[in-house]
Amino acid sequence: MNMSAAKSVHSRILPALLATIFAVAVVAIAWRAPILNDDPYITFRYSWNLAHGNGFVYNPGERVAGSTAPLFALAIGILMKTGLPLRACVGVLAAVAYGLIGLGSWRLFRKEGLPWGGFALAILLLFDPSLLSLYGSETSMAVGLALAAFALHAEGRFNGAFIAAALLVGVRPDAGLVGVVLALVMLEKDKRRLWPALGWGALAFLPFYIAFVAYYHALVPHTLAVKAAQGAASDVAPFWKGTIGFVKQLLLNQALPSGILAAIGIVLIIKRRWTPLPLFVLFYALAFCLINPPYYYYWYQYPYWLMRDAAVAWGIGWIAAAGWARAAAVAHGQARFYARIAAALLLGAVMPATLWPARGDLGRHRARYDCYMATAQKIGELKPASRRIILEEIGIIGYQLPDWTVYDMAGLVHAQPYGQLVGDNPPPLAMVRGDAATYPFTIAGKSVTYLRIASFKKDGYACTLMEPAKE
Repeated sequence: MNMSAAKSVHSRILPALLATIFAVAVVAIAWRAPILNDDPYITFRYSWNLAHGNGFVYNPGERVAGSTAPLFALAIGILMKTGLPLRACVGVLAAVAYGLIGLGSWRLFRKEGLPWGGFALAILLLFDPSLLSLYGSETSMAVGLALAAFALHAEGRFNGAFIAAALLVGVRPDAGLVGVVLALVMLEKDKRRLWPALGWGALAFLPFYIAFVAYYHALVPHTLAVKAAQGAASDVAPFWKGTIGFVKQLLLNQALPSGILAAIGIVLIIKRRWTPLPLFVLFYALAFCLINPPYYYYWYQYPYWLMRDAAVAWGIGWIAAAGWARAAAVAHGQARFYARIAAALLLGAVMPATLWPARGDLGRHRARYDCYMATAQKIGELKPASRRIILEEIGIIGYQLPDWTVYDMAGLVHAQPYGQLVGDNPPPLAMVRGDAATYPFTIAGKSVTYLRIASFKKDGYACTLMEPAKE
């Protein structure tokens, strides 16, 4: 076999091998990963009600856009309507999302001549502890659509890029900045093709958005205003301080090897003028620092994870491509074999460095999930006068009680404060975080004291089921 034929075979084998490894990992995650985080279950309740003919709502009769992922909820609801259980519906969409992540990563870096960088980014995102702990949420789909938009844009497929960006807005409204960034880049480089691409994006977005506005009588999800109000009233770190903390963690806590590879990647990004993703992260950070939601809602931080992993992938891809060989006066052919071994070893070293600092997230989610499931089981054993409950967190327990009216203390799914909705008839049950013996609620302008029925604890997490004190 001559050298050109061997190179051709190698160029086909490598993508097939990497795609197989990635596909096996995707199947394993989609099949086995638990849905432990509370917030996705808010979206799932919207989907459940849609599939069962109760409308695209959390509580039947209340048309409030309480999910920031309406398109994601709609897709799950449609899948549920076919008879698939929730876990299977989530697995299907997770496979689509991770497929977009893998394909988008590969094509984005292949365009730069760094296919190993694309593989590294796909693997880093696939096993990113933040994405794993948020399994079941819309976040992986948001990352997948963002990468698809960036990859299509890099390949000059602008119509497809803006369609992907338009769909992304339906999955996460804040990710609309992807479309803004792509438009700004095209204004500088290719104005003539911008307007048709914007038209295709509008065709993909406007029908869904018009239906959203007509159904909910709102321009944006109600959730966004609630989170902004929570940020203003919160005593946790504001978003800008959290952003600085994230950068410090990357450069100091993960200095070897993630921080070094990220630094190499950032230098290469600047040198190659690889602007869309960094611009998106910059605009996103500025916008969120102005809105200032509480930083502990770490699913708002996904552009930061994406940028960190992309910078590390640039470093790994450059090493694998033996980009340093010329500077080191090493024969490129001889260097290539050793470069790829080094890149694989570095990727293996980065994985635990990335996973280890956040290893506690899954444990915390597991503890809370188990406590909430135990609470829901206890509620099922009771015979309350009416199926109404006040919840401090409305995800897991609310989904487990689909035919109950849920009063949300945070106000995510109500147009009015829950106290006004309740009126003079306090719900027979309430659930609050912690192990409280009593809890005062203000309902219809009056203070109503609830007393503990049972508390559930695991690994430092606790929640308490309560009922009104008898007068």
